[in-house]
Amino acid sequence: MSNETCRKTTLVPTIPRGVAAAIENLHVRHGYAIIAGLALIQPSDGGSCTSDVAILRDYTKSSKEAAETLLAALVNGYEIEKTAEEAAHDRIRAVYRRKIYSTFFADPTKFSRDKGFAEGIKYTLNELGVKIEGVNA
Repeated sequence: MSNETCRKTTLVPTIPRGVAAAIENLHVRHGYAIIAGLALIQPSDGGSCTSDVAILRDYTKSSKEAAETLLAALVNGYEIEKTAEEAAHDRIRAVYRRKIYSTFFADPTKFSRDKGFAEGIKYTLNELGVKIEGVNA
């Protein structure tokens, strides 16, 4: 299998925000040595390194797949797990777009209803002071 084929089939894992922060903190202090010797990293700054290592160790013990996910994240890169609010914004944005871009020619009465639904989403968000990119921001 060629390198290019390998790269296309490699999945970038999604990891919890705290695990991503621990990886970034350790990367700043130790570079890529965290891949080769995570267990050997010693605290050098009064303890914050220890807590980052502990976060990664706890994560790897949380499930059978977690250690493989962490290794894949270190090697292939990763995406950070969305917060509940970010996930809700994505769902609202998807519904808004589906309603606002409803096809008039398919069913004019449905188009009118969908447009009203989309305007209701925008109105509610504005009244609550919530901004969602692609909807009302």
